[in-house]
Amino acid sequence: MGRTKRIGIVFTFTSKWLGGVYYIVNLINSFNYRKESISELPTFVIFYSNESERFKKLFSYPKLEFVDLGEYKAKKCFFFSMIRRKNLFFKKVFVDNKLDGLYPFNDFPVPINAEFPLVSWYPDLQHKFYPEYFKAVDIRLREFRLKFLLKNTDHLVLSSLDVLKHFKNLYDISKIKTTVMPFVSLVDNDSLVSQEFLFEKYKIKEAYFLVSNQFYKHKNHITLLKALAILKNEGFSFKVLMTGLMEDYRSPEYINQLKELIKKNKLNEDIKLLGLIPRDEQLSLMKHSIAVIQPSLFEGWSTVVEDVKSLNANIIASDIEIHKEQLQSHGVFFEHSNPNDLAKKIKFVSENPEESKTSFDYEKHIILLSKKFENIFF
Repeated sequence: MGRTKRIGIVFTFTSKWLGGVYYIVNLINSFNYRKESISELPTFVIFYSNESERFKKLFSYPKLEFVDLGEYKAKKCFFFSMIRRKNLFFKKVFVDNKLDGLYPFNDFPVPINAEFPLVSWYPDLQHKFYPEYFKAVDIRLREFRLKFLLKNTDHLVLSSLDVLKHFKNLYDISKIKTTVMPFVSLVDNDSLVSQEFLFEKYKIKEAYFLVSNQFYKHKNHITLLKALAILKNEGFSFKVLMTGLMEDYRSPEYINQLKELIKKNKLNEDIKLLGLIPRDEQLSLMKHSIAVIQPSLFEGWSTVVEDVKSLNANIIASDIEIHKEQLQSHGVFFEHSNPNDLAKKIKFVSENPEESKTSFDYEKHIILLSKKFENIFF
């Protein structure tokens, strides 16, 4: 038997995008579920930056090597790459580690003739559908970098059929090899905390719904708040817990707008803003909730939905195409920009929680993902 593959992983995500962090961590840890001998499975070389170093502890797959890239400034690196006509994103250390492939490699200010595959990953095209949620300069930068990626990459991984459809409609990708590889959520049930612990720590006194999203505009918290206000006016009160980092770097004023809406509709007693909490507690809150509410207007592949599926928990989700692709016939859907419909679905699920339940053979899904990813490099 020849040597097993050595696959490099560019792990330079920051706490500003935890979705990217968990995407990579879960992708690598999914190999723990494989039935083959560990000696037959690939080695992953994790190239981390100063800002991602603290996430190294999340990896549990045994065949790992870690390489420190130091400071990682993407915009600066892109600029100087173009000035020098040399791709500074492609480090000598990649070659030194005798890789069989590198993932995800997204920056091509200058083409690269590498001796091993450079595989790209693009999560979604949100800026094309909701440009109002971005600064004009950020849209131009995204398009600029994406233009070079599509011109120079050999292989593009996308997280859903929905995103693939968007790319085909908006760009010429006919000469690029594409792979649709939906990511997974990995949950260690032994690490989940008890309902009693949660109720005591977060001062929870009754059944609750849960929202677990970054506080970005496209996550659509506003439609949920309007739905709760409608229910309040009808005499119904539901406890809703919200987790997530309370910042939106693209729209700093957005958090205050949400707080004003909560105050205006007298929802202070109904909504508890928990902020960024430990992941094991977040997942445990999901498991013990009446249902998770996922009101998002746009996703490439929703981490929240995957968390719910991995727990076989309950969910009320907006009826966008990606949620339908992820959930199939599971859960309850509402019209994504219709607070009246969401209000009806919240009341319905509060009375019939079993109607929103998910039921998946999730371990099978995890194993298929790891095999699909490994096969990219054969």
